[in-house]
Formats: sequence, structure tokens, C-alpha cells
Amino acid sequence: MSTERVQKTRAWNWFLNHSIFSLRGLPEVVASSGISVRLWRVYAQTWLVCLLFPFIFLVQTPLTPLRLFIALAGLVIFALSYTWFMWPHPLNYKTRLQSEFRMSLMGLTGLIALVLYLSLAYGSAFLWLFVGVSAVVGVVLPAYSAFAAIIVLTLLMLAISVGLSGGIARTDWLHILPLVLLVRGLGLDMIGIARLADALRELHIARGELARQAAAEERLRLARDLHDLLGHTLSLIILKSELAGRLLEKEPTRAAQEIHEIEREARQALRTAAPRSVRSG
Repeated sequence: MSTERVQKTRAWNWFLNHSIFSLRGLPEVVASSGISVRLWRVYAQTWLVCLLFPFIFLVQTPLTPLRLFIALAGLVIFALSYTWFMWPHPLNYKTRLQSEFRMSLMGLTGLIALVLYLSLAYGSAFLWLFVGVSAVVGVVLPAYSAFAAIIVLTLLMLAISVGLSGGIARTDWLHILPLVLLVRGLGLDMIGIARLADALRELHIARGELARQAAAEERLRLARDLHDLLGHTLSLIILKSELAGRLLEKEPTRAAQEIHEIEREARQALRTAAPRSVRSG
């Protein structure tokens, strides 16, 4: 098989196995977290309402066909990129893979660049896209990095708004301040959700480890009980066998009785040990 074909096969397998296309591999903790996959996706996709303001701007503002096409294409790319980032459940372990983190970081950089371009090229209506960017930052980046990035995005959005308005005095603060608070608040909210997901994942792992330790201790206890039982039974069988051997010539009847008792003890030990060996296994 050629190198090019191998690379295409790997790319196709990654495409199929990525969390946005497959629900396989979701940990059991998702079911016990109280936040189902469907509920998370409804909540995450709700924030695409930020696209409403750019669309209103495009409807009300006359643009050349080329500029209108570029703006619409940028909004479509933004919506798809946002969905790609936010579709997986926060507890899905695949989103934490190191290889995907690098790709997510590159995608996040491209998404920020896209929003910056649209905001500078088309006006403050596109600043609402920073709402989605803030949500993605809170989910993708580690907590401290996400917090710093959200602060930078908030200040950057504020600076762009002032620049587009032509100065502080001309800035529509009644429009900008709610947007700034929403961007900061949603980003911090997503950071909290991501940290909660990490805590739930660690708790799930700890519970699994405790369950495995408890099972191992139970098997060890059963093994000790089985060892003690078999040791006692074998000792009794040895003593009765020696006694039966001595009585075989002098008292055959009593020797036969001892042999029957040996058989009874052996069968009793077998019946007792069999269920314990099954449980310990």
C-alpha cells in the first residue's frame, strides 16, 4: 500500500471516529452526570443566536455581491466551526486527546482570525460572533489559559468597537456593555462546565478504582477462607486415613466407617469450596 493511500486511510478513520460524527466511546459517567448529550448540544447550539445580528446587518445594508458572498461564507464557516468544537459532550474523553488538542488550538486560532476579519470589514454587528468564540475558548483551553484568553478577547472586542465607532465619545455603550458582559460571562460559564466535567471524570475514575480494589479484597478474603477450609479438611482426612489404616486388620467394620467418614468429609468440602471458588473467580 502506498504512503499516500495510508495517509488517506488514516484521515478517513479520524473523520469517522471524531466525536462530532460518532458517539462511540462516550464514558459511562455521561449517563450519570445529569447532563445528557442531547441537553448539552441544545444548550451549546442555542448560543448560535449571535448569528442573528450579522444577518440583520446583511439584510439592511446594501453590499456588492462579492462582499455579501464573503460575509455569508464567513458566517457559514463560523457556524460549522462552532458546531465542530461544541458538539462533543464535555465528559467525552476523546476531546481531551493530545493530538486533537493541537488541532483544536489551530482551529480556534483560525476562528478568532475569521471573527476579527469580519468585524473589521463589516462593522460592529459582527462583534456578536465573539460570544461563540468565548464559549469555544472556555471549552477547549485549560482553565487558566481560557480565563486569560477570555479577558484578552473582551478587551480586544472593546477596542475594536471603540475604533469602529470613531472614539470613546461616539461609542454606543448601551450596545457594547451588554455584549462585553455576555462574552465574559459565557466564557467563564464554559470554564466552570469544563472544570466540573474534569471533576466528574476524576470521580468516576476514583469510583472505578475503589470498586476494583473492593473486588480484589473480596477475592482475597474468599481465597483465604477457601485455603483454611481445605487445610482443615485435608488434615482431618489424613488423620482418619491413618486411623482407618491401623484399624483395617483389627477392626474392619470400624475401618470401613472411618473410610465412609473420609468420603463424606471430602464431598462436603467439595460442595463448600465450589461456590466460593466461583465467586472468587
